[in-house]
Amino acid sequence: MPRGIRSAARSVLLMGLACAAVGCGGGSNSIGSEPAPSNLSYISPVTATVGVAFPPLSPTVTGSVSAYSVTPALPPGLSLDMTTGAVSGTPTVTAVQAPYVVTASNGSGSTSFTLMLAVNSATGSAIALSASSLTFANQLVSTTSAVQSVALINIGETPLSVTSITITGSAASAFTETSACANLPASGTCAINVTFSPAAVGAVSAALNIATNAAGNPVVELFGTGVLVAMSFNPVIVSAGQSSTLTWSAPNATSCTASGAWSGTQATNGSTVVTPASTGYYTYGLSCAGSGGIGSAVLTAYGTTPSVMEPPNEVGYQAAFYVAPPNQIVGLQTSLTVPPLPPVPVQSGAALFLWPGLGPGTNSANFNPINDGVLQPVLSWGPSCAPVGQPTAFSSWWISGQYVNTFGSDPGYSGCYSGNSILINPGDLLLINMTLDSKTSIWLQTVTDSNTNQSVTFSINMQSQGQNWAYFAMEFWFDATIHTPVTFSDTTITFQAPDTQNWCSNSQGATNAYIFTPPTPQNSGTQCFISSLVLTKPQ
Repeated sequence: MPRGIRSAARSVLLMGLACAAVGCGGGSNSIGSEPAPSNLSYISPVTATVGVAFPPLSPTVTGSVSAYSVTPALPPGLSLDMTTGAVSGTPTVTAVQAPYVVTASNGSGSTSFTLMLAVNSATGSAIALSASSLTFANQLVSTTSAVQSVALINIGETPLSVTSITITGSAASAFTETSACANLPASGTCAINVTFSPAAVGAVSAALNIATNAAGNPVVELFGTGVLVAMSFNPVIVSAGQSSTLTWSAPNATSCTASGAWSGTQATNGSTVVTPASTGYYTYGLSCAGSGGIGSAVLTAYGTTPSVMEPPNEVGYQAAFYVAPPNQIVGLQTSLTVPPLPPVPVQSGAALFLWPGLGPGTNSANFNPINDGVLQPVLSWGPSCAPVGQPTAFSSWWISGQYVNTFGSDPGYSGCYSGNSILINPGDLLLINMTLDSKTSIWLQTVTDSNTNQSVTFSINMQSQGQNWAYFAMEFWFDATIHTPVTFSDTTITFQAPDTQNWCSNSQGATNAYIFTPPTPQNSGTQCFISSLVLTKPQ
């Protein structure tokens, strides 16, 4: 994860977690004739859960300690901090309750404590999904859309059998699914492909139901709109002053009249190049006679990605989407196209981080004692504070689900936490999903590389803390840079309750220099869909 986070509520960049890059303070102890430590103790017995971050378990001890050790080794995924004696991590396999002898020592002697520790299997479903919904662009009636995919991930420890995948609902016939999902080994991933073929004009929805041998059957919501006049921009978002091509087709119309950002009589099909001079949302409409109907398309012209306040040696840029309490964000899904490999920095401590994230506001539910942190799957170029295996610096992109908190001091939430990591290739499409289990307060992050079918996950219990900010960010340390735009697509933000305050509106774009396409409410106002979002670094 990055060495910091941003709180849009304060417009402050929170950094400084990577000790290797920026240095960590600390004093030295003179141990000459000091007494040996004594009375070492932990809360015991304790139980951890596979795939869920284990809050640091810190000891109490009398006297000074120069080092801690443990025997036998802790279960995979857990570790002992040899300086503080804290046990933490995210266990990866189950373990029966067993004794682990922790020893605290200094130059005069040592003291030990037997910690009883067990690791249980993940509770509930062993399934994770790369998306909780799929939204299709306007589609001509009686034609078929491009494929959209959702990844099914086995996050359990035993094989997963997929017994059926069905589409239900009043508009079930408008959607078609295909997949090769049958039997998935532990950590296995498969793709479910969905297309949309509307038979009539109008917005429709359906549900993709997945039945398996695991507890709970997940559902993916499907949304689409059938039209008689198809209009689209390629690309849908450009920098102000750049051009995009508008294409339209009204196969059953006899003539069409333009409205909005253009005017006059138009052919029933064609294309034109559009070059917006300034930032904003530009709506192009068509009203077609005969059996043509009406259609519209919006071109987004973006400006400079808003910068945020940063500490020395760091530059940050981000978009920030806010919804006010008592409502809160309970899910965020997006797709990230991996940029080309950036230049290799030369300065020590350099790194580049790209991420979507969720964080609280100071007025969020249960803000304290955890305080201000960010849930964030982070695409990294270079080393970070994430306590996970990392590639040789600047040899590859890599990603892991993470949580960073530099404000709070609550045990288990202050610092830098991470799940497993995978290497990522330029050009790959990453399917990212962050979902809240309201029954357990556990947030699950999943990242699936749709090109390689590899997935990683990370879970953490946020103790019912509300998340009211959604971020899309770039962080540049020292001389790290990037020369290409960073694009997030098909983003869906899910709310705890229907949005009755119009947070899902064009005003969010206006406050973010129009760097994302118009937010569109869906699913009875409980979701907000953003087709495309572009981050750029001034060159």
